[in-house]
Amino acid sequence: MNKPFFSFIVLAYNNEKYIENAINSILNQSFSNHEIIIINNNSSDNTLFIIENLINNNGRIVLLNNLENKSQHIARKEGVEYANGKYLLFLDGDDYLENNILDDLCSLLLIYPDYDLLEFGYREQPSGKEIYPKILSNNRFLDFFETDEIIYSVCNKVYKIELIKKAFSYMENKFITNAEDMYESIIISFYSQKYISINKILYNYVTGIGISTTYKDYYRTIQFLESINTVFICLHNFITKNELHITLDFLKYRFLKFTIDHYIIPNKSSEEQKKLFKLLINYYEPYYFIELLELKYLENIKIENELSTYRKYSINKLLITIIKKLKKYSYK
Repeated sequence: MNKPFFSFIVLAYNNEKYIENAINSILNQSFSNHEIIIINNNSSDNTLFIIENLINNNGRIVLLNNLENKSQHIARKEGVEYANGKYLLFLDGDDYLENNILDDLCSLLLIYPDYDLLEFGYREQPSGKEIYPKILSNNRFLDFFETDEIIYSVCNKVYKIELIKKAFSYMENKFITNAEDMYESIIISFYSQKYISINKILYNYVTGIGISTTYKDYYRTIQFLESINTVFICLHNFITKNELHITLDFLKYRFLKFTIDHYIIPNKSSEEQKKLFKLLINYYEPYYFIELLELKYLENIKIENELSTYRKYSINKLLITIIKKLKKYSYK
């Protein structure tokens, strides 16, 4: 009888400038049959103080205060285990909801009670760019391994509590700080039975803060590579355990390109770039790296431009020689 309709899992880590707005975007909804579970991941700023003030004024907020940073993934697992609602949503501590969306969501979920996952659009802030979900095939799980058009985020969706608790119970308790959304979304999709999407913007994703400000940092780049490697290991374990005939090739190609474009090249010295390029071989098997350069990363660019670009970013002469030789052959 007292079960809330929605459970919100809010992750907070050094979000003193944004956390009050994030929580108020839930509290100010006209639909109030919900609970808010905030996981504070050992913030070192005033985030905890702000949360405690909000709790004093509202009994619907529960705080799980971690005395160490357990990573976003483990924090979400804790929140999911604690949740009591019929449906669950995630909200990151620097993002916020559109006004009065819960009435619409409740109405839709009552119309489609058999669906265990509903996906909606989000808006990137401050750019205002709007992102809408796509139904790409009849198998959402496989789409993650075959296309880059699927949305990795867990925050632009609402889940039946039975689905989300089951999915997270099969995820590993690993310290994951990057690509946790991809890992979680893939496992959730594996267990989802019926999925629906709507072309409405319900969520605001604030960019330019948090992890996106760390791309220039050499050691954060190493942390990123370690985290991605952990995700790949977890996915490999899941695929093996469930005897699925799936490879991680597409995901590894995609993340190798992402690592180069967003972590290695931007605003780093030539010496740091050189060191990071050399480190890539420790995280990606050589054929991923070489085939990506040949087939994905350098696609539709003349050979002269390719070599000029990679000389600029300190890829060694041996690799350039390999690329030249690969040009003589065709690959599937």
